[in-house]
Amino acid sequence: MAGTGIKLTGAWSKWLASLDPAKFKQRLEVNVRKATLLNALLVKREIRKRIKGNEFAPNSPLTLAIKAPGTKPLVHESDLFQSITHELLDSFNAYVGVNRKAKGKDGADLVNIGIVLHEGATLVVTPAMRAAVFAKARRNAKGAKYLDEISQSGQPAAQVWRIPPRPFIRVVMEDEALVRKIVANWDKAVEDALFSK
Repeated sequence: MAGTGIKLTGAWSKWLASLDPAKFKQRLEVNVRKATLLNALLVKREIRKRIKGNEFAPNSPLTLAIKAPGTKPLVHESDLFQSITHELLDSFNAYVGVNRKAKGKDGADLVNIGIVLHEGATLVVTPAMRAAVFAKARRNAKGAKYLDEISQSGQPAAQVWRIPPRPFIRVVMEDEALVRKIVANWDKAVEDALFSK
């Protein structure tokens, strides 16, 4: 540095050149965009892993009577599982969750189903709902057997059905190890922007 008596050696000139604000901003945005995309993919993969891992409240006997035996919560026909997606909104923001336009094989809006499954719900059972669910359950042998057992037990029919919460997104976003990975990816992006050509 002329006139100061300080002599810079090594990679100082490269580092000083890298501090050009316009170039730094461009490098920062490129690196952060890559980190944001990496983090979105990481979160999506973890959500799907948690759904497959079957760590949530088990299906009720009635649900199992309607679905195939041994079905895991959240993974019956894989509609919800396949609708978990990511979208890069800009260099600093991404969306990860149930695709807002996703429809099930039966045309059902998977965002609403995802919210009910994630948060849980209490449904007041109407006679029409009961008839539709029981008709579906009777289509398979296990369902028919379950309904016969209920009718023989003399138990009064439930007036409400409770769907327990299965927070498949919240548990991922509250995972401290995952949050540390996400922060580390963004830290590395900033570091790479500072110290790269």
